[in-house]
Amino acid sequence: MKFGPIHIIRDRTYSSLLHQIEATKPTNETQRLHEALDRARQELQRLGLDVDADDRFGAEIPKQLHLTPRLSGEGHEYAEPPTPAPSPLASFNVLDGWVSQFEINGEKVGGAVGLSTDERIEWLMDSIGGVKRKRLLELGPLEGAHTKMLCDAGAASVVAVEGFRASWLHCLVIKEIFNLERARFIYGDFNHYVADYHGPPFDAVLACGVLYHQLDPPALIAGLSKLTKTAMVWTHVADEAYPPDAVPAEVDGYRGRRMDYGDARNEYRNYCGGVAQEAIWLYHDELIRCFTENGFNHIESRGVTPTPAGPAVLFTATC
Repeated sequence: MKFGPIHIIRDRTYSSLLHQIEATKPTNETQRLHEALDRARQELQRLGLDVDADDRFGAEIPKQLHLTPRLSGEGHEYAEPPTPAPSPLASFNVLDGWVSQFEINGEKVGGAVGLSTDERIEWLMDSIGGVKRKRLLELGPLEGAHTKMLCDAGAASVVAVEGFRASWLHCLVIKEIFNLERARFIYGDFNHYVADYHGPPFDAVLACGVLYHQLDPPALIAGLSKLTKTAMVWTHVADEAYPPDAVPAEVDGYRGRRMDYGDARNEYRNYCGGVAQEAIWLYHDELIRCFTENGFNHIESRGVTPTPAGPAVLFTATC
């Protein structure tokens, strides 16, 4: 950990850094870090800076202090790209690696997957009588395309929890470009959000493309039953051929097949999967049984349909 004056100025006060060191570092390192931080403190004081202030430092940085160049890759100095005129498209192009396709000012941008006009989401919303004025929870929004559809359909609010950093940043860009004021994007594993949630119930939960990426889907379904009476679901299900190279498995009394994604989440830049290396694909009948045994006793389904990635099912489940 490096403690130079510029790091303290740009990040936080001396006292808050000291508190962080004492809270997180092993005892045998504390003294060395104390000394390094104190040297930085003394240097800042010589420059006339109040390092013991409770508030963060302001924007004014003495000329004697020099910023460290950022890196864009090993051995290369960071180069800020040319700044364009302000526009929604300029904001969109701040980040690359898009999966979802959007339309901005009549121009199609982003990836190749039309998630912002997804017929599955239209069907799910129609099946529960629409989402107008409803409070919704969305699991794994990816890049916010489905979130935008929910907001456009009149949802009162959408809490969307995304577990991949790059995807979450894409969501923030979409929130800004399309002015999704009623959407809130939270970064983190939604399994923890569901398990720890103690607020008012949601009118519905959207779980599109996420259940087959869970190591314990029955636990997630049980958690959903405690915070909503309506679930909107699209997911792959297992059969004897899918997922390929999977082995039979059972979790919480429900049968399926265990899929090992290996190191895919680190190898593929546009990986759209779960936060765990392994996942259980439940068989269709077992998946429906899990929902009904958790109180979702009314299932409206379009049935199992084949896809290039394996069989999938689209349904709503209500209590």
